[in-house]
Amino acid sequence: SVIASIKILLSSTRDTTCERFGVLTVANLALCESNHSVLLKAALLESLLLLHKSDDVETLRGIAFALHSFSKRNENHCALEDANVIKFLPTLLDGMDQNTAFQACLATKFLCQCDRCRNTFSDSCGLKPLLNLVSLDNTEMKQEVAATLWNISLSDKNKKIIMNENGLDIISTLCRSSENELSYLACGVIANISEFQENQIRMVEEGIIHHLQYAMLPKFTSVNRESIRAFANLSAAKENIVPIANSGALTNLIEALQSPDALTRRFAAMTMSNLASCEQNLYRIFYEHGIVPLISILRQVDSSENDMCLQQHAMACLANLTS
Repeated sequence: SVIASIKILLSSTRDTTCERFGVLTVANLALCESNHSVLLKAALLESLLLLHKSDDVETLRGIAFALHSFSKRNENHCALEDANVIKFLPTLLDGMDQNTAFQACLATKFLCQCDRCRNTFSDSCGLKPLLNLVSLDNTEMKQEVAATLWNISLSDKNKKIIMNENGLDIISTLCRSSENELSYLACGVIANISEFQENQIRMVEEGIIHHLQYAMLPKFTSVNRESIRAFANLSAAKENIVPIANSGALTNLIEALQSPDALTRRFAAMTMSNLASCEQNLYRIFYEHGIVPLISILRQVDSSENDMCLQQHAMACLANLTS
């Protein structure tokens, strides 16, 4: 009887106040995960989405809050995908109310763990309103936008779209943040989009090296790791090898070969291997004493930290240096 009453409030009255309290009731009920299956089976999700263009701020806020609650639970994702919830989120992101946009951003983050939703979101022109949220003076909002972009950028299709939406300029400012978590997430997004071969030369031409160098300075292990992962991807393009070496990043990359973090060492070795493929860089690597940590990596063959991928890149770098 409660569900039936809510549906009447949402769809039959055409009264703003009734719609608002109907939505808020669903949002409050959705706070309890045990209610989710009942609410979704009753098709209340569809009733909520019919109101996504309401002029009432409280109604939109309640819709976004409910969608966030539903999307946090992985078991709900199939139902949310079938209802095409992801197509409605750009409208909620693009409104004037920050609370609505924040809740919509959280819902997008969780739903974009699925590749189908990532692509549907970009097809629905969701990237532009999402990126626009970075301009708000709200660190928590920026952090959630970066986390959402990380999920979205796992799709090859979206790696290119983010670049075309001027996303690199926006994200690169975040990687220089004094907030370590925000800087880490932004560097992770940059590393993701640099995996796409078509982006690599363009990213260097647009000045990404300068931002990554700043993030690579020792301050937080995960920030350092993601910035070096980006360098490893960018250095795969031959046209980028000399600009990276000329940027002064070599010193930090050699230091990273001795990092206590295994992935940081691996990404640094990948980058060094790529840089050593250019004869112009060989003297620099010798001059910066890069050969010492490379040999140290090869001496770890019998240790518990054995990492074949790391050693392969170190060996490739040494082979180039001694050729």
